[in-house]
Amino acid sequence: MLKLDVFAGTVSNLTDARYFAARSAKWLGFNMDQLNPNALSIMEVNAIKEWLDGVEIVGEFGDVTQEEITKTVEAAGLDGVLAGHFTSRAAIEGLNLPVFKEIIIDPSLQASELEATLESFEGSVAYFILDFDRNKVVPGANISVEQLKALNEQYALVISFPWEKYSLDQALSDVEMNAILVRGGEEEKVGFKSFEDLDEILDALEIEEEY
Repeated sequence: MLKLDVFAGTVSNLTDARYFAARSAKWLGFNMDQLNPNALSIMEVNAIKEWLDGVEIVGEFGDVTQEEITKTVEAAGLDGVLAGHFTSRAAIEGLNLPVFKEIIIDPSLQASELEATLESFEGSVAYFILDFDRNKVVPGANISVEQLKALNEQYALVISFPWEKYSLDQALSDVEMNAILVRGGEEEKVGFKSFEDLDEILDALEIEEEY
């Protein structure tokens, strides 16, 4: 059992999927935007799902229409949708399942701009994914720890930090996060890869059971 919810994103193979499911991730995200060359097909996602239990399957989409999203949701039996940074509100409004909205944090982004973006999607989104990791941003001058903590109390945030620059312990203490995002990666060969870095993060989130 983990201290908070974990979204495992960009899962692209069964090895990652089974690892994250065994480590008690709540959500598994699969790239299903067919305009993306790295996307998985509906057939591939359904095949991986057969090996999983106890996790929610989320399709990750870019700038696509609601019709395209809906078709994929129905064909793959998805539990949720991740709308990319450039996905419009019109593409996700009214979807009858939980929607995650990705917001990539730019170093120049001000806290007031971030809050305005969150407000603009409120009501159409169940969770906001704040991706600080993409541009290696940590809380600082533009978005302070205090401002981020206040937003975390107001909205359902899933946060991804560059853990090599901002330790998990520090982030948990400063921001009091409810959920984090980690990412899968390529296999070294079919069925084999190292999870050393992910183990370090997920081990730190484990709750010791009392007997």
